[in-house]
Formats: sequence, C-alpha cells, structure tokens
Amino acid sequence: MSAIISRALTAVWRRQVASFAAVAVSFVGAGVVGSLLLLPVGLGRRALPAAAAALRRRCGGSRERADRWSGVRIGPAEPLPRPPGAVLAADGFWRDLAWAWLEPLVGGLLVALPLALVEYGAFGALVQPFVRRLLGEGNWYAFVLVDSTPAMLAALALGLAFIALGSAAAPHVLRLHARWTRLLLSGPHSAELERRIEQLTEGRADALEVQAAELRRIERDLHDGAQARLVVLAEDLFLLRDGLERTLREHGFSIVASVDNGPSLLRALLEEGPDVAVVDVRLPPTFTDEGLQAALEARRRRPGLPVLVLSQYVDQLYANELLAGDDGGVGCLLKDRVTDTGQLIDAVRRVAAGGTVLDQQVISRLLSRGDARGTIASLTPRERDVLELMAEGRSNAAIALTLHFSESAVAKHTASIFAKLRIVPCAEDNRRVLAVLAYLRR
Repeated sequence: MSAIISRALTAVWRRQVASFAAVAVSFVGAGVVGSLLLLPVGLGRRALPAAAAALRRRCGGSRERADRWSGVRIGPAEPLPRPPGAVLAADGFWRDLAWAWLEPLVGGLLVALPLALVEYGAFGALVQPFVRRLLGEGNWYAFVLVDSTPAMLAALALGLAFIALGSAAAPHVLRLHARWTRLLLSGPHSAELERRIEQLTEGRADALEVQAAELRRIERDLHDGAQARLVVLAEDLFLLRDGLERTLREHGFSIVASVDNGPSLLRALLEEGPDVAVVDVRLPPTFTDEGLQAALEARRRRPGLPVLVLSQYVDQLYANELLAGDDGGVGCLLKDRVTDTGQLIDAVRRVAAGGTVLDQQVISRLLSRGDARGTIASLTPRERDVLELMAEGRSNAAIALTLHFSESAVAKHTASIFAKLRIVPCAEDNRRVLAVLAYLRR
C-alpha cells in the first residue's frame, strides 16, 4: 500500500515538474518564432541556429523524462545543422517547433487534470473545516453546500476522494503525456528503420571483421604449424623494432604486423587476430600512451587478447590500466629487459599462454605504494617475497628454488596470502593471478 501511495505522489510531483518545463518550452518556442520573423532583416540568421539548438535541448530533456519516468522510449533526433538555410530544411526542426507550441496547451491540460484534483481535494479536506463559518451562507464545495457540521464532514470525505482520484490518475496521465511527446518528436518510421539498419550493418561489419581475422589466423596456423605464435609488434624506434623482430623470429614466433604508431597498432590488432602483442607504451603521434591505449581498446573489443607492454620507466598508472580487467594475458616489462633475450622470450610466451608477467621494478614500486593501505601490511616479509614472485608468473617449484625452502612451505605461504587477501577457493579462476591483481589495484 505504501509503495502505491509513494508512486502516486511521485507521479503528482513529476506532473508539477512537467508543468514548469512546459512554461520554459513556451518561452524557447517564442524565441525560435522571433528568430524566424527576423530572418528577412538578416538578424535571424545569427539568432536562429542558437534558438533551434536551445529548443533541441528542451526536446532532449522531454525525451529523457519520458524514458526515465514512464518507460516510453523516443528515438533520437537527427543532428541539427548549423547554417540557417539547412535548419529550415530539416524536418526535425519543424517537429521540434510544433511540439514547442502544442506542448504548453496539450501538455498543460494533461498536467492540470491530476494536479487540479489533488489541489481541489486538499482544499476540501484541509481548508473547508476551518473556513466554513467565515464564508457563511452559499459556501459550496463541488455539489455540497457546506452549511453544517455533517455537510463539512461530507466535504472532507469528498476532498479526500478527489486527492485519491488525482493521485491514482497521475501515473496514467504521465504515461499518456509521454506517448503524446513521442507522437510529436519521433521522426518518420522510415528514418527509424534506416537508423536501425545502420546499427545492424555496423554490428555485422564488426562481426565479419573478427571472423575474418580468426579465419586468417587458422589458415596461418595450418600453413606454419600450430606452434608458431602470431605476434603484432609496435615500436617506433626502427633499430629496436628490427632487433625485436629478429629475436622473436629466431625463437619460433611469426610477426604478422610490425607498426610504429597507435592507429596502425589498433588496426593490426583487430584485423590480424594475433596470439600476443608486444607494445611500446609511447608511440606517435603524441608519444604519450598511444600504444597502451590502443592495446586496451583492442582488449575491450577482443577480451582476453594477450598484451605485453614495454615501458622506458616504471609508471604505476600504466600498470593499473593494464591490470584493470580479470582476463589475464597481460604483462609489463621495462625496456632494459629487452637485452635479456631469455627473460623477454619467457615473458612473451607466458603472456601468450594467458599468464600475468610484471617486471620486478614494477612490482616493487606497486608494493611499496600499497604498504600503508592496510591489507598488504598484514603479510609477513616472506609472504611479500612469495607474492612478488607470483606476480612474475613463477610456479611453486620456481619460488621454492629462488627462496631456498620447500614447496610445501611455499604452499603454506600461498594459502596464507589467499586468506589475508580474502580470495576464496574457486574451481575455475586462477587464484594466483587474482591474488596479485587484488593487491596491486589497492
């Protein structure tokens, strides 16, 4: 019952807001008409585009309210041209103007109905009991002559009935108003069909592009062998890019694209469908983070795309952006590691296999940044060492060999880390990766 009353009162309040909006629309519509009248003397050519844009904003607000308040969706209007002549030729402009002139009248009547019932009911229920003696004879409330206590009680009951009727009608009138708005502001049915066809065409083109990339990848696998990993390489320095190409090819990788700028990188990642991307953070044209942003955009379009990022120096923002998803297959190395062929190739292979690889300096910087933030402070020094090596993608056996203790001790430390980071057992997720990400994002 309380929910019904709340919805009714909310609808009444929204009708009041709509009444204020209708008044504002009438002023904006008058401004548009004034601009049209000034066109012959030249002043309207400057005023019309601004007035039409203001009216379009009012229309947009009405579209949004119809959707949010009543669930009535109104298709978006076509873009409004800037030149006055083009504005006058646009069908959408004339629909907006017709709505602006009819809305205060039709919308006002729809607004007035529930509000009048509620307000008149409030007068009968709250005012009549106190003013009937002051008004004297001839005090009528609706069809009741309020000249006695029983008549006053009848007026009170009638006022409450008006309030209930107005509150109950308000949601329905609100939806009727939204449909009226859609009738005026919606474009021709053919225009809506064209918009939907365009959306479907774009979606189909994207799907075909991904499918074609996968087919090319399968064909290359059949031709070169399933063990040849397909790599897209992005590096703006020619000598370094050439050296990376040679190194990767010598270790069984196939370079399907080698680029030196952000836009070319994104295009190659989407069209070639590589097994892994090796990307320099800073690429032309601005040499800020084009490489990273292109890789992130490609991962948004192709979730799980493995990306190994090369950076000149440690930047925790780069690492945070790269670790923002839970798909795995990400890595971050300093360019200094490129000279260590074994470490580079190992990192590329781990990332291509869906693992997470972070440079030791990146890990140290992120861990030092997080020490004062609570959860990680509860880890012992040994658990911190284990977590750092986990972030490098090391197995329990490799961690035990590095730290010089048994695999069972590593397992105990790992279980303690999971508990302190509140990572519960899961049949599918890689809890080692989740442990690293859960902490590095803090």
